[in-house]
This record gives sequence, structure tokens and C-alpha cells, in this order.
Amino acid sequence: MSTPKNEVSNADPADFDAMNLQAGTKLQFITYRSLAKVQYISTLIGWDVGEYMLVKLPRENGTALNFFDGEKVSVRVFSGTAICTFDTSVIKVIHHPLYCLCLTFPVAIQMKRLRREMRIKVALEATVVSAAAPVESHQVALDNLSATGALISTTIPIGEVDEVVTVSFVLPSYDGEESALIKMKAKIRNMVEELSADQRSYMVGTEFVEMDTTDQLMVRNYVYGAVLETRQSVV
Repeated sequence: MSTPKNEVSNADPADFDAMNLQAGTKLQFITYRSLAKVQYISTLIGWDVGEYMLVKLPRENGTALNFFDGEKVSVRVFSGTAICTFDTSVIKVIHHPLYCLCLTFPVAIQMKRLRREMRIKVALEATVVSAAAPVESHQVALDNLSATGALISTTIPIGEVDEVVTVSFVLPSYDGEESALIKMKAKIRNMVEELSADQRSYMVGTEFVEMDTTDQLMVRNYVYGAVLETRQSVV
């Protein structure tokens, strides 16, 4: 995946803690088995500092890939507003009871800072409830999404600028994992009214507030995973 132009500063060395990794974080694997680099997606399971990392065995078309002990790979991970990369090697391939890889613990990590949280184009159905009318919900659509906010498309006003609303939506599964219901408080930051020949609509920019840590992690992993899996462009 190419990094969006003008979004990344020069790479700097970083330590492991700076990556702010969590179990479930999506990882991009880069292998060097041929002249061309080949990329796969994995998921972080856990680690023992200074010893090893444990990750899910990458799959292609639903089939677990083969790796060999000692194989060199590069790993890229999106962490907050940074892209981190490091080289590692396979300690052992584990097929039972889970398909996973044991990797050497990274010792040299490069971090490139992003100028903003990654945001992707989506088309997700959602509901919005305002504090002024908590028993009334509005059906809307999410036009783009990041771990810190969303752009909402609606045919009716859902609130005023600086008003806090509750946004609920389902993150679909794109890699075999279960769908997740996300419910977040969001502050309306801006609103643009659009007029067409037969309809009035509104584009509402929101910022997530009072975020549940688990929900934010799921949204961030979905955004980064979608970028890696489908090569979506950042918006």
C-alpha cells in the first residue's frame, strides 16, 4: 500500500511501546520470496517483551499460508497517527490448536508520523439520537469513517453545531470476524446543506467523544484493516 502523498513525515526510530499495540491490531506482512514484495494481512495475538510476538497465520482466499522457520518478513502496523515498520523472522509455525506464527521480537522500529487520523470512504447505515429528543432516532448513512469521527449523510437535520448526539452503526466483517455494534457519542462540528432538484440533504461532520476504548479500537482496526485488505484510499 502506498502512503498518501503529503500525509507522512520522515521516519524516525521508535521503541516498542510507542506503537501502542493491542491484541487484535491488524498487521501488514511483507514477504520476500520472489523479486516482487508480497503483502498479506495478519492479526496480533500477543507478545513477551524482548522475547517474541505471536500473530495469526496470514490467510489467502481462506487458506492458511505456509511459512518456514527462520523466514524473514517485514511488518507494517498503523498505530494511532503513525505508521510503524520493523523486520522480524519466524521462530516457529504453530498449526495446533491455533494457526499462528511465533516471531522474533522487533529490535529496530521505524515510525512515520501521519498528520491526521486515517479516514476511509464507507457506505454504512447508522442511527442518530439527539439529547434533545432521546426517544426519537433518525436513520442516516456514514459517508466516511475514522477512529475519531465520521461524516454523516442525512435528509433531515439531526442537530446543531456543537450538539452531542449518539451514533450507532454496525461494522461489517471483511476478514471472517464477527460484525460489531458500535455506539458512540459524537459532537457535531460542521454541517453543510445541499440542495438538488427534488431533495434537501445535509453532510454533517462529527467528532467522537466519550469513546469506549474497545469500540475505538474496533473502529481503528476496521479502518486500517480495510485500507490494507481492499487498498482503499484515505480521504
